[in-house]
Amino acid sequence: MKRPEIIADLQKLYNGGVSVSGWAGDAGEETVRHFSKKMNIAEEVVLNDIALDTARGFLAGELTWEFGDWVANKCLFSGITNFGLSGGTVDAPELWWEVYLAFDHSETVSENTAEVARDELLEVFSSRGLDLTQSPHPSHLA
Repeated sequence: MKRPEIIADLQKLYNGGVSVSGWAGDAGEETVRHFSKKMNIAEEVVLNDIALDTARGFLAGELTWEFGDWVANKCLFSGITNFGLSGGTVDAPELWWEVYLAFDHSETVSENTAEVARDELLEVFSSRGLDLTQSPHPSHLA
C-alpha cells in the first residue's frame, strides 16, 4: 500500500473508532483534510492514494467489499461534495472517481456485488496500465 496509515485510520472509523483527525463516524472529508495537511499534498492526491490502496486491498482480498464501498461513499465521494473537484471528464475521469463509480455501481446489483466491483476495478487498472501491487508513477494519475 502506498499510504497504509490512511487506510488504517479509515478502518478505525469504519469499525466505530476515532480517527487521528479526532473525528468519529463518517469522517471521510475530515480524514482527507487531515492527511492532506499532514503530508503537505493536495486533497486530490490523498483521494487518489486512498482509491488506489482501497482498490488494491480489495482486489488482493485484504479488504472487504463492505469496507471498500464504505470508503467510496464516505471518503471518495467527498471529492465532489466537499472539495469541489469535478472527477474529471467522461472520457478522462480521475482515478478516485473511477474507483468510487466501481463500488457505487456494484451497489445496484442484487447479487455478486463484490464480483461486479472486482470486474470494474480490474478494468480501471487495465485501462490505466496500473500494476495491481505496486504504487504507480505519478504520471499515471494525471
